[in-house]
Amino acid sequence: MSERKRINYIDVAKGIGIIFVVLGHHLRGGVIVSGIVQWISSFHMPLFFIISGFLYKLKSQENNSYKEFIKPKLKNIMYPYVTFSIVILIWYVIFYLVFKFHATDGFKYVLLSSLTTYGYHALWFLPVLFFSSVLYIVFVKKLKKAAIVPILILALSGIILFYFSNRFTYSEIGILYYLIIYFGRIFIAQSFIYIGSVLFKILEKIECMRFSVFIQIAMCIIFFVMSVLLFDKNKLTANMAASNIGNPLLYYINSCTGSFFVFLFCKLFLNKRKALAYLGKNSLIIMAIHMDITIETAYLIIGATHISNIIHSDIIISIIAIILEFIFFIISITVINKYFKFLIILLNLHKIKKEDTQ
Repeated sequence: MSERKRINYIDVAKGIGIIFVVLGHHLRGGVIVSGIVQWISSFHMPLFFIISGFLYKLKSQENNSYKEFIKPKLKNIMYPYVTFSIVILIWYVIFYLVFKFHATDGFKYVLLSSLTTYGYHALWFLPVLFFSSVLYIVFVKKLKKAAIVPILILALSGIILFYFSNRFTYSEIGILYYLIIYFGRIFIAQSFIYIGSVLFKILEKIECMRFSVFIQIAMCIIFFVMSVLLFDKNKLTANMAASNIGNPLLYYINSCTGSFFVFLFCKLFLNKRKALAYLGKNSLIIMAIHMDITIETAYLIIGATHISNIIHSDIIISIIAIILEFIFFIISITVINKYFKFLIILLNLHKIKKEDTQ
């Protein structure tokens, strides 16, 4: 299998993942919709960390020096975190402080979350991806196959930290509350990155197996459905950002089987879906703005047009908002890639000027 083909179906998997993220955050409705959202939440964020581990194996990044590994990560992960944090802060000031819309979070909290890399809204994902990636690469380079030991220990530590974060509140333990969640996210995320590296090896072997495509998919569906059915219904809702993963064992089972299913399905059936690949390639932009700019603009339009007075259904209203969101995503992606590329990529202005003069 060519590298280009691999990269394409990974982009498609990221596209499906980011659709799940948007649906998980913004789809609203009755019991059935809540069940769908709970199902999505049980694996949609681990999917992105697993994809990262998959890519490290694909590109053999474990063989890079620490500098060769960390420097690109600072540019590709932490730099966009800084730029989009500034964008969200500006949006917050305009939307809530200037135009006086009701804010659920105070400006001080938004500012401190951004400055400390705790991450406001979905931006928590980027610092966690960076630090968990560094942990993963240190363990793999230093310990090779024995890396599984500290990875499992930290994963267990993350679960314990999440357990304590759900037993206390900020008013009871102060800043320690946020530190527990912060490190819990990183410790759990690095284990999913490791799982992604293992998944790479499994998918490589599956490609050589003489099973029919439908048997492979059927196996994935069976494991996936079983993991959902086995989930403790009272603890199904998972929110890694808020340190809630329900039953840890079943959360890992669902995350692994769900991600495996998405990978294999994309590899066998959706490899050439350009629209999904497009969303996957630009998933960072969508991840950064979907919980603020696009959804709030969508509901402003819904409010201004009085659609909610005509349609008295939370499900339909949320679907309309999500459709509007995806329209805004396409507009935002086009504008950012054409005029504001610096938000994503740290441009080398010296090289650009030199190329322009040649």
